[in-house]
Amino acid sequence: MLGIVGFEHLCIRCQIGCEEVEQRQEQDIFVDLQVEIDFARGVQTDSIEDTLSYVLLAEICTEIAKSKHHHLLETYAHAVVQRVLKEDKVNWAWIRVKKPGALSDARYAVAELKGKRS
Repeated sequence: MLGIVGFEHLCIRCQIGCEEVEQRQEQDIFVDLQVEIDFARGVQTDSIEDTLSYVLLAEICTEIAKSKHHHLLETYAHAVVQRVLKEDKVNWAWIRVKKPGALSDARYAVAELKGKRS
């Protein structure tokens, strides 16, 4: 029984961007993440050990964002997807990274990426 675990609009304060000011100051990004896993065991046991915790997924996103300065949203998104795909239970992962204030006439700049276990 395949299902989706994830979250929407996780706010992470980090250094991201190419502009000089973005390399000196932290700013908020918002992350949406979905991963496909098999729900069968978790549904039977009702135990967190038999699923993939969205708390762990949020921690991965935050750790990668804060670990170094990323110039591109795409680079950050790729790093997250590659890391999440290392989790044994994950079949595929999808991420959308939103950066407010990047464009004066848009709510967000966006990068979106999907990766699949090979």
